Amino acid sequence: MSRVISIVQCVSLKQKMPQLARDLYISPLFVNAAAYAEKISDKWYIISAKYGLVESSTLLEPYNVTLKDMSASERRYWAEQCFLISSPC
Repeated sequence: MSRVISIVQCVSLKQKMPQLARDLYISPLFVNAAAYAEKISDKWYIISAKYGLVESSTLLEPYNVTLKDMSASERRYWAEQCFLISSPC
């Protein structure tokens, strides 16, 4: 039996208080992408510039971190940490 897993990217527009990841990001782009992921997926995740790959039900603090502000070596390290199977982001 195959499962569908989706990954939705984070956005800069966020709530000001800690929220579940699915509720933290409030831009129309994220809201629409999350609704679609919820509809088609068995499970979905959010890829965050600060927290890495997180389940949509994870409680997150608001933050102001973007990959575009990171150096190439910082982005490489972020990517390696996010996608190591044996290690959390």
